Amino acid sequence: MWFKNLQLFRLQAEFNLDAGQIEDGLRRAQFQRCGKMEMSSIGFRAPRPKLSDALVYPVHGCYLVALAAEDKILPASVVKEMVEVKVTEIEEQQDRKVGKKERRDLAERVTEELLPRAFSRVRQTWAYIDPANRWVVVDASSPKKGEEMLEWLRKCIDGLRATPLRTQGNASLIMTDWLQTGEPPAIFTIDDDCELKTPGEDGAVVRCSRQDLHADEVRNHLAAGKLVTKLAVTWQDRLSMTVTEDLQIKKLGFLDMLQEQAKESGADNADEQFDANFAIMTGELANLLPELIDVMGGEMPQT
Repeated sequence: MWFKNLQLFRLQAEFNLDAGQIEDGLRRAQFQRCGKMEMSSIGFRAPRPKLSDALVYPVHGCYLVALAAEDKILPASVVKEMVEVKVTEIEEQQDRKVGKKERRDLAERVTEELLPRAFSRVRQTWAYIDPANRWVVVDASSPKKGEEMLEWLRKCIDGLRATPLRTQGNASLIMTDWLQTGEPPAIFTIDDDCELKTPGEDGAVVRCSRQDLHADEVRNHLAAGKLVTKLAVTWQDRLSMTVTEDLQIKKLGFLDMLQEQAKESGADNADEQFDANFAIMTGELANLLPELIDVMGGEMPQT
């Protein structure tokens, strides 16, 4: 398995729980499908269900978990349409107007009638805990999904304290300097995608894709005061990624060297290959993240 987008959280203290203790905690919020009258449900479920119903999957010192959420799909327009039908029936049959409170009551009853027949959507978010390197890494494209995972981990696992990664340097200013000078740190090469923004809430945004970022057009935007908010880079010819101004990692790619390493792992079946891929991924990220922190000015001291 290969994560695609990373939300990074730093464990604030030593994390000494083993797989069994983590399992006991996650059982407090095991995922159950929505009941007939429920709009949503969320909880942890087995990350490797074909192998085991365990809610935590340990590989090479890291713990893989999966948070599932089910949401009933009940469009407001459908509820509104049925309410209007019932309102019309009442007003015609009883020769009176339907007030706001009665409309709300009708909406609740219509929702109750429709819920058991509503379609549902289940989404799943992956994460792993790396106690040795003090990381919680969530495979999610938005901070909201990352925080959701962390919220449920905190609820279920006693002693788990983690906060979003913060560095002493301003990532936007640092990456802007890389692009202006054409001299990123030796561990990174600049690729051909970036996003530039004029400072301020309503600042203009320029997105460059598959473009030479050293071209005059890009330099002119930088000279006009725009700052880098996203920058595509490659790390050590091993990982490609887009780093954002708030230290999210997007479009994470594991390059040929690692793909070959995975193929040559000696795995005899899909399960062994999964473990090999996961071990390679967590190992590479354990090496990348300290170097990323270093070029961003070091980690912000924990309070």
